[in-house]
Amino acid sequence: MERITGTTLAKKPAQTPANTLTALFMAHGPLEWRESVTARMPHPDETSALQLDQLAPLLITQRIMVTTVAGLPLAVETTAAPADAARYTYTLTPAPVPAAAARRRNLRPLE
Repeated sequence: MERITGTTLAKKPAQTPANTLTALFMAHGPLEWRESVTARMPHPDETSALQLDQLAPLLITQRIMVTTVAGLPLAVETTAAPADAARYTYTLTPAPVPAAAARRRNLRPLE
């Protein structure tokens, strides 16, 4: 919480996801996400809470939001979903190529 003290997010924590990202960007600069997906068998409390078959593995996804420059962690999200019902879809968009790098590679910079 100390990293958001004085920001819009600290003053109004019930923000939309877009407003939350804007507040964190304004406070810390560019952000990036690191995500990992693993699989494991559920713990007994997860089997009960998620109403799972004891033989059904879980997909565990952990996403960490960090500042791009310093790598400072700002948020961690962990989700667990039954592997037989989970689907993860990612949209990847290339970052703009700086003009100087584009010229060196004979590429047209993204607008």
